[in-house]
Formats: sequence, C-alpha cells, structure tokens
Amino acid sequence: MRKSRGRRAAAIIGAVGLAIIGVAAFIERDRIAEAWYRWRLTSHDDAVRWYAAARLGERHCASALTEMAQAIIDDRREETRWERLADGKSCLELTPFAHAIHAIDLANIFSALKVKVWYLLPSRDTARLEAVLTEIGESWQSGAVVRLKTLEAAPAPPGPPGRTTGSGGR
Repeated sequence: MRKSRGRRAAAIIGAVGLAIIGVAAFIERDRIAEAWYRWRLTSHDDAVRWYAAARLGERHCASALTEMAQAIIDDRREETRWERLADGKSCLELTPFAHAIHAIDLANIFSALKVKVWYLLPSRDTARLEAVLTEIGESWQSGAVVRLKTLEAAPAPPGPPGRTTGSGGR
C-alpha cells in the first residue's frame, strides 16, 4: 500500500511538472524560435543563413539587427539597386540580409542600428552597411516597391578530412 501511494505521488508530480514545462514552452515559443533562427545566422551555409534572416524579418525581430548588420558588412555580395518598373514606380532590389532588415520595419531603425553598429564594430568597414541602410530608408520614405534579389549560394565548405559523402562512403 505504501509503495502504491509513493508511485502515485511521483506520477502526479511528474505529470504536473511536464504540464508546466509544456505550458512554458508554448508561452515562450516565439522567443525559442527567434533564438533558433539567430543561431542559424551563424551557419556556414548561405541558404540556411538567408532562410533564418527571412524568418527573423517576418517576425520583426529587432534583436537580430546586429547579426544582420554584421552579415552585410562581411558579405561583399550584399548590396542594393534601384530600378524603374514599367509602370513608372521605383523599385529597390535588396539582397537577403538587407531585405530582412527592411522587413523588420522599425521607424527608428537607422539611428538605433547605426549607433549600435558603430559602437560595437568601430574598427570594421561600415560604409557598405551605411549605404544599404540609407537605401532602405529612402525606400520607406518614397513608398517604393521592394524586391528580393536572389544570390548564388557559396559552395559549402568541405567536410572533415577522412570522411566521404554520398552512397559510396564506406
């Protein structure tokens, strides 16, 4: 009888604990997803990084601005380009990280991000980032159409030595 009570109490406490963990995970699911995508921004695979940046932009995740700004500084392919559409509207073509920053759509993004980047990365070349942010600001003010420019992904780095991939691996 005593064993039975102890097992029942342990099962009830375990079930309550699992319920509490489940509710907490449900409540914090957005923060968990943002943390996951921010971690994916550090991937060596361009496609993974671009996908993570797009999801963070869709979620309006301002906390990822520094990582995206760093990506614009580091990746020489990140740029903007204006063009005139057939209907006469202006169109700003943005590369993946610039497009994600544009999607975050914060009114004070430029002053906050520029101060943050210049404070955190004072020795880095921020000219390209400043140019991209200026173009994004002009697109917001003018109401221009914004379009994502697709880039060729860089080849994946080779795996560890001694390992092969594919069907004939071993």
